[in-house]
Amino acid sequence: ERYQLTDFTILFVGRFVELKGIRYLIEALKLLSDDKLEFKAIIAGDGPLKKELNSFVDQNKLTASIIFPGWVSRSDLRDHLTTASVLVAPSLSEAQGLVFVEALACGTPAIGTNIGGIPDMVRNDVNGYLVAPESPQEMYERLKFMIENPKTVTRFKKAARASVVDRFSWESVTQKYQSLIEEVVR
Repeated sequence: ERYQLTDFTILFVGRFVELKGIRYLIEALKLLSDDKLEFKAIIAGDGPLKKELNSFVDQNKLTASIIFPGWVSRSDLRDHLTTASVLVAPSLSEAQGLVFVEALACGTPAIGTNIGGIPDMVRNDVNGYLVAPESPQEMYERLKFMIENPKTVTRFKKAARASVVDRFSWESVTQKYQSLIEEVVR
């Protein structure tokens, strides 16, 4: 209610710095708006690019579709993640990206760049999509497809939670440690 969300909600959570690739997401959102596709984007965070991003949004008349709530508290983050249709994190460099684990654990599909540890979390066309870094066009195409194909989003949501439980549940982690210990003892 607070954001007057539509059926398709895009979420970004992070610092507004070059390394996070936020500029490319905003450009992709402009392409969605140019196509008259209905969406809301919650761009949560803050940083040195804030003024530039706000100016771009204002100049391109995107204020009805893009919301900048600032930082969200840890307690509100889960609500944001479970409400979102997709998390988009177009980082230019990322060792792992905890935000992907958090999103997938909430059953939220993700779009991330095909770099660093992101492909370990986001399985292309299973629980989200991988895109090339610095590619607003490719991000736009994936988002457009998701908006126009809600059954794909539903399929990704089911796979999202399962992909995290398989790898990060206490049972799974305990089993991996036990196997490692048994291997070392031999």
